[in-house]
Amino acid sequence: PGTNILSTIPGGYQALQGTSMAAPHAAGVIALMKEAHPDWPVEKIFSALKTTATRAEADDGTPLAPIVQGMGNVNPKEAIGTGTIIYDPLLSFGKLDQDKNTAEIDITIENTTNNEQTYYFQMPKKERGIRFQFPQQFTVEPHDKKTISIKIDISGLQLDEGIHQGWITLQNQQESKPYHLPYLFVHESAENPKAMGFE
Repeated sequence: PGTNILSTIPGGYQALQGTSMAAPHAAGVIALMKEAHPDWPVEKIFSALKTTATRAEADDGTPLAPIVQGMGNVNPKEAIGTGTIIYDPLLSFGKLDQDKNTAEIDITIENTTNNEQTYYFQMPKKERGIRFQFPQQFTVEPHDKKTISIKIDISGLQLDEGIHQGWITLQNQQESKPYHLPYLFVHESAENPKAMGFE
């Protein structure tokens, strides 16, 4: 949370926003995570928080754009008890153009439970000029990790210049729980290609 946070100012209080408001909340959540899982390294804690973040939506139920929210709002209770951790779930494919019209990202999924977990991807909403490739279904053994590849191909002639973004959904068959992975790439050029955690 980083918007409309009541904070102290000289002589009183004021609703403020920005990273200065979000950072104390995030630090507090990380402290809770360290208390619950003292043996988890920082990367695992960060990834658990990203994996279980609640995707923010507009009043009509439409998800806010990845460039606005990143992974969403932290959910400490879900992060502490999660059976699935996705490492580096923000999918930044970089700049694509006529010379480079394909990109590939590896992500690692960890199963923290005592049972085998089966996952599958839901095909993202079809967009003209964009095609994804990823495994149909895969299984991760108890307390094990698996690395998979997500590939994007674009047809530059069918796409406008600028930032393209959306969501890829990974489903856990045992939990019937969706994990929303935001993706982003820049076609040709963009005025502001760096935003909300995407490098």
